[in-house]
Amino acid sequence: MPKTVHISGAVDAFYHALADRLHRAGAMLTDDPSEAEVTVGLGEGASGDVAIVPAHVEHGEASLVVRIHDLLVPEGAIDWSEEIIHEWADWVRGWSRGNPSP
Repeated sequence: MPKTVHISGAVDAFYHALADRLHRAGAMLTDDPSEAEVTVGLGEGASGDVAIVPAHVEHGEASLVVRIHDLLVPEGAIDWSEEIIHEWADWVRGWSRGNPSP
């Protein structure tokens, strides 16, 4: 049976990718946390049933904490990956000249 999920946090590319994946998995998304069976908090200070945070930030109260390391997300995502990952991706795509940072 599909779950009703509320996502809180900055609405960026990571938020939209997660919402899209949950929707494709059959979850019903709600803007009202009181209607949700599961709450997912994103980013620094995130709280909920599940907190998804970048590796270097603190989370709030959560039953499950997922720490993201070395994630390459589309432009517009806030604070989800180290800059070096983006530099290497640009180098691989041919958008940067020379050698990438070590």
